[in-house]
Amino acid sequence: MDFRELYKKSRNRIAYEIVSKARAKAKMRAYRDALARLRRNPKPKRPTEIEKTILAAHARLANHKHGFYDMARNLRSQTGQRDNVVKGLLAAETFFPKMESIFKEVGIPPELTRLALVESSFNLSAISKVGASGVWQFMYKSGLEYMTIDPRHSVDERLSPLKSTVAAARLLKRNYKTLGTWPLAITAYNHGVRGLLRFSPQDRKNSNDGKIFDGCRKGQRLGFASRSYYAEFLALLHAETYRELFYGNSPLPIAPPVAFHRMTKPKSGLKLSLEHGVSLREFQFFNPDVRNLQKPLPAGFYVALPGHKDDMSAMIDTIAPTASRLRRVREVSLAQPR
Repeated sequence: MDFRELYKKSRNRIAYEIVSKARAKAKMRAYRDALARLRRNPKPKRPTEIEKTILAAHARLANHKHGFYDMARNLRSQTGQRDNVVKGLLAAETFFPKMESIFKEVGIPPELTRLALVESSFNLSAISKVGASGVWQFMYKSGLEYMTIDPRHSVDERLSPLKSTVAAARLLKRNYKTLGTWPLAITAYNHGVRGLLRFSPQDRKNSNDGKIFDGCRKGQRLGFASRSYYAEFLALLHAETYRELFYGNSPLPIAPPVAFHRMTKPKSGLKLSLEHGVSLREFQFFNPDVRNLQKPLPAGFYVALPGHKDDMSAMIDTIAPTASRLRRVREVSLAQPR
């Protein structure tokens, strides 16, 4: 449902909320009523427009086992998703080229970078109610396994959209090696690996057909969010591919090239920005993991700056699991990231 015109014409925000919620409830009620009628008569002679829509969609699902009663019970709605996707695509456009290069360097499909849109709508300052941070929504312990989180230097690499992309690539690659298929590797990013290892090897092997995510399969071992996670990812890919059709010609930012620079000696973010002729605002935009620009950053630390030349493979090897990190977080080596 498109409420843009209603938003423009409403006297105030409260009036908009009241009317939009009433319209959404009415539409949901109309669909439930239609599903109830189809349950009684699945082949109506003169179907309504809503019934035609439902029947056309149902006809395309050849292996679908749920009846109209189940559909009516599980009908859900969400508001604001279009706006979130548009904002996420605009925010991510600057970072996607470098993120795709990182995923290619690690050896996984670059399309998987769009999982960041599912995780956080690419909100650079996203923090969940359980403490997951950044566009990839890493928890503190899982972040320690792959990144630097050091209060002494006011550094939290979970907040860097590029460094956390390295961590996400490593985690997704490990999920794939453990589970054997990308649908499961992607789902494990949300659900954790252990819960998916309960499926038999044959089920995991056949997961590409999507049947393993059926909620009625083997006692609903996956919750609603985990069952839907892979489908959300595919939906985001589809939405981005046809963004002009869905969202119109939204202005895209010009994506400047980004390069990683390894520090050979301790320096503050303030000094680095002056040396490289970068404004403090731009330095903070590319390095949100640096929380205090006046504190010296340690030697060996990587900062992201506008530019073309960097040694990305060395950077990826640096931002990776180390023996000491793995010892610190060995109890969460198979834990979910959120």
